[in-house]
Amino acid sequence: MEAGRRGKEQSQQATMSSSSQATSGTPFSVAADLQPCRLLELPPDLLEYLSTSDSPTLSFKARDATDPEAFLTTTHKTYLIRQVHTSNTLYLTSPSHAAPGTTAISQCRSALECLPAPSRHAESTLRSLLVPFAEPQDIDIRPSNPQSKSYVFAHTPMSHDECQTVWKHLIAFEHSGQSFRPTAAALARVWKWLLEIAYANAVNLAEPLQKGTIDKMLDGEDEWPSTLVDAIFLKLSTSHADSLQLQQQATVAWVGTNILESHRQNNKQSFMETSVFLNAWKDALPETWRSDVTLDMLKGLYKLSGGGKRIEFVHNQSTHAEEATAGALKTSAATTAGKRKWHEKFAAARKQGKPS
Repeated sequence: MEAGRRGKEQSQQATMSSSSQATSGTPFSVAADLQPCRLLELPPDLLEYLSTSDSPTLSFKARDATDPEAFLTTTHKTYLIRQVHTSNTLYLTSPSHAAPGTTAISQCRSALECLPAPSRHAESTLRSLLVPFAEPQDIDIRPSNPQSKSYVFAHTPMSHDECQTVWKHLIAFEHSGQSFRPTAAALARVWKWLLEIAYANAVNLAEPLQKGTIDKMLDGEDEWPSTLVDAIFLKLSTSHADSLQLQQQATVAWVGTNILESHRQNNKQSFMETSVFLNAWKDALPETWRSDVTLDMLKGLYKLSGGGKRIEFVHNQSTHAEEATAGALKTSAATTAGKRKWHEKFAAARKQGKPS
C-alpha cells in the first residue's frame, strides 16, 4: 500500500513539472505593421572610431542623385556601402508593455556592409568640379552656380582629409567663391613669374624663406591670383609657423614636368628636342639646383624618340589607377578574410542549436 501511494505521488509530481515547463516560455509575437529598418555592419576600425572619438562625424555621400553607389565617410577614411542579402531572418524586438512577452517590431533580410573605397573615381569627381585655369583672365570665369571649396568637398565621395590631399596635389585654389584647377601651362608660367620676381628682389628660392619675405616680395604683384601662389607653396614646401622651405627634389621634378606637359598643351607637335627641354628646365630653377636636372626624375612621365634626341610628355594615370585598385582589393580581401559576417555566425549557431 505504501509503495503504491509513493508511486502515485511521484506520477503527480512529474505531471505538474511537465505542465510547468510547457507554460514557462516567453510569449513572442510579430507586429502587424513592421517598421522599416536597415542593419549596418561596421568594420573594426570604424567601430573603434565611433567608440573612442569624442565627437565622431559620419557623412553619407554619393557623386550625384543618380549614382547607384553610396559612401560612408569619417574625417579620415571612406567606405563603400554594399547591400548583402541573407537567407536568414533577423527580427528586432521590443518589450511589450500591453502584455507579457516580446514583440518583433522590424524584420531584416539584408545588411549593409562597409568596405574600404578606392579613391580613383572620387579623385576624378573632384577634378571634374574644378574649372580649368590656363590664363590670368580665367579668374573671371563664373559659372551660373559657383562651386566653392566647401561645395566641391561636399559633392566628392571621399573623406575631408582625402579630399584635401587631392586638392593639394592638383594645386587647386579658390578665388571669390569659385574653385579652379591650374593647367601645366599656367603652372609653368606662374613659376617663371615667381622666379623673376625673386631675382629682382634678391630672394633665393632655394633657401629657407620667411613668410614675411615672400609677402614683401609679392606686394603689389597681382598678375596671378595670390591663392594660386599659396597653393603652389603649399604643395612644394615644408611649412612652419613663420617660415617655409621648398623641397628641392620635389620642386625640381615638378618644374620639369610642367615644362614638358605645357609644351604638349601649347604646340601641335607633342615632342621637343631633348637638349632644348633640358636647357629650359635648368633655366627655370634657382642657380644652385641646376645640376640636379636629370631625366631619371621624370620616370614614367616621358618617352624618347629619334635615338633620344626628342622627348614627349606621357600620362601615367593608368598606372596610378591600377596601383590604387590593387591596394584597395588587397585591403578589402584582408578585411573580409579576417572576420566572419554576422549572418554566417547566426547560421552556424543555429545549426549547432546554440542561441544566436
